[in-house]
Amino acid sequence: MIGISVVLENKLGVFSKKELSASIRKSQDFFIDDLDFHTNSINDFYDYLEFHDVMDYVFISDGSRIKRFVMFMNQHYGIRFHLCDTNFNCIIGDVNIISRVEISFSEELSSDTGNEYDLSGIQLKNGLRFLVTGAYPLSIGNSLIKHIYVDNLTLLNKLHDEIYKFSAINSAILINDPTPLESPEFPCIYVDYYKITQDKLLPTSLYLPEHELQEMIHTFKSEGTIDNPSKIQGIIDYAHTLHIDRNNRLFYFSEGIYKDHRKTCCITEQLNSSFMSLLNRLSYISTKNANPLYDIFPLVLNISAHLQGHTSTFITPYSVYHVAQTIDKHKSLKFLGIVNDGKKFAYNVLNNKMYEVNDTFLHFLEYDLKENIDSEELKAKYSNHFPAIIKKFRSIVNA
Repeated sequence: MIGISVVLENKLGVFSKKELSASIRKSQDFFIDDLDFHTNSINDFYDYLEFHDVMDYVFISDGSRIKRFVMFMNQHYGIRFHLCDTNFNCIIGDVNIISRVEISFSEELSSDTGNEYDLSGIQLKNGLRFLVTGAYPLSIGNSLIKHIYVDNLTLLNKLHDEIYKFSAINSAILINDPTPLESPEFPCIYVDYYKITQDKLLPTSLYLPEHELQEMIHTFKSEGTIDNPSKIQGIIDYAHTLHIDRNNRLFYFSEGIYKDHRKTCCITEQLNSSFMSLLNRLSYISTKNANPLYDIFPLVLNISAHLQGHTSTFITPYSVYHVAQTIDKHKSLKFLGIVNDGKKFAYNVLNNKMYEVNDTFLHFLEYDLKENIDSEELKAKYSNHFPAIIKKFRSIVNA
């Protein structure tokens, strides 16, 4: 079986897949995988292809980093990986395999190479915030490496191959060096950390001891408010400070590998340690599972930094606004409510957009987020208007 994907690569080096037509996806001649490059490791990718009996895999891409990635796969795994550009010129691999792909895919790519809006700017900002705070989205598995900080280029050769294999396909190495990486040993995105700091792209952040951080979180839970006059976008080592079981970043220095940005927790002094060795050592560090309140707080803190005024109030499932009830389980969120500078907003978490709304909408949104929109109290408050209001509300939030 031949696996296929058309990979788009933006300026940062982040991979995404071009959506292929239904007829191509239903083809019996090729296997079209749907693995997410953000939330799966290189090992996950290989195991998935092996499970589906893929013997050859063809990447169709005009990217730059994709060459390093394909060479890495061929060095370390049994499946044969091939690469051609969108004109089907063979870059790596077997010309005959690529010719077979061209026959079926040339029409698919003739009119549109699948260029999408380049999200590298927001991806870089989010990635840097996650690196500094350690507060990664719930969709990222607890031990999936997303960011590897390496203090200088000479340390890069110390990294064990296994570290890359257990890193997300869209993971990044951050180094204080502008030297481009061309070697197949390095399949990750490369970020010049020195340039990041010179260009002042790191998020505005500060460190808080655990008791002060817990006070902020308690105020948010009990009142829904965040007071952020300094416009702080993140708390340095947030996850580590709260002892949350997250192992999504590594920091390499000449004296050892650290778990946290502030270098307070050295995992090992052995720089060539394998991933499983690091994971074993990390298992001895006392941690606890994240709860939904801890997960959402970094998001609302970051949002508050971009709003007017010092104080913002958020309507979430895990904080009190008008409804005292909160929930204590993780759930998918599309909208949050915001009260800021006398105005009311609904914030779409999925597309990062805000819409001005009224008190009634926020009232219904709070009950909905807390899974109690059929409340008799809500029905009584809006009386005969309830059916019309809830119909309009649902048409907006479900759009």
